[in-house]
Amino acid sequence: MKTLGILAACLIFAAPVVHADSAGAYIGYGAWRHDPLGSVRYQGGDINVDDDLGLSAKTDAFAWVTIEHPVPLLPNFRFQYNKVSLTGQGSGNFTFGGSAFSGDVSTDGRMDQYDATMYYQVLDNWVNFDLGVNIKRIDGNLTLTGSGARESKNFTATLPMLYANALFNLPFTGLSAGVEGSHIQYDNNTVSDYRAKLSYQWNGGLGLEGGWRHQQFKLDNADDVNADVKVKGPFLDLFYHF
Repeated sequence: MKTLGILAACLIFAAPVVHADSAGAYIGYGAWRHDPLGSVRYQGGDINVDDDLGLSAKTDAFAWVTIEHPVPLLPNFRFQYNKVSLTGQGSGNFTFGGSAFSGDVSTDGRMDQYDATMYYQVLDNWVNFDLGVNIKRIDGNLTLTGSGARESKNFTATLPMLYANALFNLPFTGLSAGVEGSHIQYDNNTVSDYRAKLSYQWNGGLGLEGGWRHQQFKLDNADDVNADVKVKGPFLDLFYHF
């Protein structure tokens, strides 16, 4: 963790910083169709989230706001809220929270994600490149209910992650393509959140953005939980530039 902070500071302050000509803001709202794959373990053996819990693809909303300004040394700021539903009907034989489950199992849960990103604009021409730090807060809950057994687990985590955003203006007015992502790796843990996107902005500030989002959570004994889960799928959102 400490190494990540030092590296982020070196990258940001060693790079030339481009300041916006004037203050501006973006606000957006969209939907993400996500599909979880992988396994979790809590006081028992590995549980397959697809085969055992039956967690299927869900569509959840997300919202975000970005503020950019011309003040030297002060980073730009982006905040995003994202809900991930974790519900399904499965069947299996496993142990969760010290309780044995056999047969049909109902899963009800969610994973709320709050991302606060502070970044600097390194390039601003036909290639736009941002670099900074993203603080991701995860608040989650997972409740399993079976025949004669019910267990619930709350989990939280706050992670400082390296953040980068590259956006390329295409040779069509208002059209651009890019990749945005956050990543951290420490000990036996890896958390990443990447988006490949295509966006179009009309005259007047209204825009549409869509693409593919891929998250990975590889956690070793985090809040007594072990997980190796990927959550991925297409997204689409509408935004406005003030």
